[in-house]
Amino acid sequence: MQWGLAATRVSPPFLLFLVAVCLARRWAGTGPAWLATGLSALLSLVLTIQEPATAQSHTEVGAGLFLLLCALIVHCPERRPLAAEFSARAASWSASLLHALPDAFVATDMDGRVCAFNSAASRLTGWSVSNALGQPLARVLRLMRQDTREPLADLLGDSACPKGDSVSVRPCVLERMDGSVLSVEVNLAPAPARTGPMQGGWLLLVRDASSRHWLEAERARWLAREHAALREAQSTCARQEAMLTQAPIALFTFRGPEHRCESLNPAAHALLSERSVLGRPVRELLPEGEAVLVRCLDEVYRSGEPFVSREVTLSLKSPVTACVEPRAFALTCQPWHDTHRSLQGVICLAVETTDAVRARRASEAQAEALRAALETRDEFLSIASHELKTPLTSLQLQLQLLARAVAGRASEGEASPLPARVRAAQRQVARLALLVATLLDLSRIRAGRLELEPEQLDLSALVTDLASRCQEDATSAGCLLNLQVTPGVVGFWDRLKLEQILTNLLSNAFKYGAAHPVEVTVDHDDARARVIVRDHGIGIDLEHQVRIFERFERAVYARDYGGVGLGLWISRKLARSLEGDIRVESVLGEGSTFIVQLPLRPLASISV
Repeated sequence: MQWGLAATRVSPPFLLFLVAVCLARRWAGTGPAWLATGLSALLSLVLTIQEPATAQSHTEVGAGLFLLLCALIVHCPERRPLAAEFSARAASWSASLLHALPDAFVATDMDGRVCAFNSAASRLTGWSVSNALGQPLARVLRLMRQDTREPLADLLGDSACPKGDSVSVRPCVLERMDGSVLSVEVNLAPAPARTGPMQGGWLLLVRDASSRHWLEAERARWLAREHAALREAQSTCARQEAMLTQAPIALFTFRGPEHRCESLNPAAHALLSERSVLGRPVRELLPEGEAVLVRCLDEVYRSGEPFVSREVTLSLKSPVTACVEPRAFALTCQPWHDTHRSLQGVICLAVETTDAVRARRASEAQAEALRAALETRDEFLSIASHELKTPLTSLQLQLQLLARAVAGRASEGEASPLPARVRAAQRQVARLALLVATLLDLSRIRAGRLELEPEQLDLSALVTDLASRCQEDATSAGCLLNLQVTPGVVGFWDRLKLEQILTNLLSNAFKYGAAHPVEVTVDHDDARARVIVRDHGIGIDLEHQVRIFERFERAVYARDYGGVGLGLWISRKLARSLEGDIRVESVLGEGSTFIVQLPLRPLASISV
């Protein structure tokens, strides 16, 4: 028992040897642990030899146990330290992250040669990773200055900085292998002390800035446009505010069913006698008993439909007399909606028209007085024409009897100047009768009392008979009257009105086409009959061809040809009363052609 205890005792050197082996195995690995075991065994042998004989057996047992423990320690599975394992994982992660970076990463050694080059750097420069490693940095990264495009011959020399600091070189231009250039930003920093081959070198992070520069330029352009639009909007608002402020138009904005005044311009404020206006209902702003504007606002707010009136009378204070008096306004009330089409109130626009209304009423009164005077004049002309027509008719009959008596004496051989004088008197009386008839027609047309007596007529026979009666006038004017009549042109017309129309046209043809032939043509189609009177006289200028059918209008001077300018106006009125019309075709200096068109069907209505 004592021997066993003695055998199990281990001397302190053996414990030290065991600790040394464990430490060698832990920190150096299997080889150094076996070396430590061998040295420990050798030292154990030396110690055994030096022991007394009584203790040598015990020492040998302890050495054997020691060697057994060392063998077990050395042959235990090797386990790397936890810190080394995490360090290896971190190194692997770092390499993966460097290749996954979107920006180019380049590292150099202390000689300026590339010792690290990620995939983004390969894409950016055009160099492959294998070709870039070991190359000088200036060859791989061919950088130029942004402003002068001068090459950065020695980037590391130009950007030298104290250890631990970093320098950003921006902006730069990178020339790629294919010759294209890119705008880049270079972040440069010295490598840390514990970076192995990169110790004493540099770390570079190169970022493609062309897209960012384009975006910044685009953003600057958009900001410039936005600022310009903002300035334009502000200028427009200022102009609109100035116009609304200076406009002589009263502009109100009323909110809600009570029509509280939301805003108004100075012209609107001048209409109200109240100083404090904003926020007050319109009923408190108007004089007592004035409810027209309130009713208009209520109706617009209720229906949502605008209200427009050219004349609304409101009892407001006069700016001249400072007394409440009726004043006329052109009023417009418009519904006011917000951006969501929700009804907010009513916009009211008022333009004072008091002076214009007074002037209009005065003009209406003058027009009424003038209309009454014209009616009186027309009535007088009608009465005078009737009164003059009777003695003129009697005078014409007396002249006819006198002409017959004179003609009888002349046939008996008695020479006398009376026949010529009688004929001259007949012509003057005829002109006077025509003038009276014209005035009578004028008064009847203006009064709307023109009466028609349509009957079935042969237009061809009527024109032939009228031409024979006008032959003497044609001969006096030196005109040769030619007829081209289509027989059987029959319709329902007023004989006297047709004779008056054609007489006026023939008289004008003889007057303005003197000493030239005059052609009268009668024809028809399925719906209309036509009478065409053509002369070869002075003609009518194009600018006068519409005007000659107006009252008292002429294409020539009255002193040259005479007349009052009513013949064509009366003729067109008469033709239109027969549901026909008259038009003219003329060339100045080549004559005129008047075309009378009449319906062949019976008259459906009588119009003047």
